[in-house]
Amino acid sequence: MEGVLGFLGFSLGASLGVSAARALGQGLRPTLRTIVRTGMAAGDAIAGVTAEARESWHDLQAEVEAERTPNRNEPAARNGSRKIVIAKG
Repeated sequence: MEGVLGFLGFSLGASLGVSAARALGQGLRPTLRTIVRTGMAAGDAIAGVTAEARESWHDLQAEVEAERTPNRNEPAARNGSRKIVIAKG
């Protein structure tokens, strides 16, 4: 008899716990939606900032590359190598 009462008590407690969790979960849904919406907005803002930073970085790389190779208008050799001229002074 004690085993049956224990099982009924456990079953009743479990069902009340599940019901309470569902009610609590449904009550938290609007709050969770707000949190997700805010996180998505922050992600979009960060993506915009990083895109601008990436563009600036590529511009800087292009400037440095242009400074490294001042004679870019000269055609390269057919095999892709460049002619190096050493001035004697």
